[in-house]
Amino acid sequence: MGAARATAPGAFIIQFLGGIHEVYFPYVLAKPLLIVAMIGGGATGVLTNVIFRSGLVAPAAPGSIFAVLAQTERNSYIGVILSVVLAGAVTFLIAMPILLASRKRDLLAESEADARLAASVAQTTANKGKQSSVLSGLAASVGSGDVATKTIEKVVFACDAGMGSSAMGASVLRNKFKKAGVEADVSNAAIANLTGDEDLVITQAELTERARQKSPNAVHVSVDNFMNSPKYDEVVELVKNQKNGAAE
Repeated sequence: MGAARATAPGAFIIQFLGGIHEVYFPYVLAKPLLIVAMIGGGATGVLTNVIFRSGLVAPAAPGSIFAVLAQTERNSYIGVILSVVLAGAVTFLIAMPILLASRKRDLLAESEADARLAASVAQTTANKGKQSSVLSGLAASVGSGDVATKTIEKVVFACDAGMGSSAMGASVLRNKFKKAGVEADVSNAAIANLTGDEDLVITQAELTERARQKSPNAVHVSVDNFMNSPKYDEVVELVKNQKNGAAE
């Protein structure tokens, strides 16, 4: 699944470090058999804590690894840390054969798989009964392409299913513009929602061509990692030079 591969790293950061666990729900819903892996991992974590008689002194909210460690009982660090590691390992070991078994089929029907992931995002939001800022932000998109001479005012990060990393990429670039003293409109959107009036679109490499079709007049920049790309500095320099030239 192209969208799943492209967005998984950002989802991992949000879930493990940020503690927003709902971000992994769409991946499981897109392939329901993965629920077995979730059950196995959860049971392993609980069993580890029972064996070591370890636990927390208060709820960890949000449930990031930092919050969990901060609320861990003084004599429970070994058990709690082991429970996290073993739960992750068991989940991986169960999920791996499930994913490998359907890998060829998913690659042949990648667009269909991406559609299922997008539908899973919508289903997760519906199941929560309210709009999720995390899932909405992750539905952001970023486009990519060649450097051009047109004036850059509107920068859009575009992705397919919009699972967080693009929204975070937009935030990174926004901060870089701010530090450079440059004003620019930086936002995120789904590729399907590109309107064609974007000046510069940032996407992951495999999604660039689709973004180019939706916004053919924009400058397109392809990146491998939304969180940390050297091309962001090039974009900031391009916009800064354009604005300085206009001022002169």
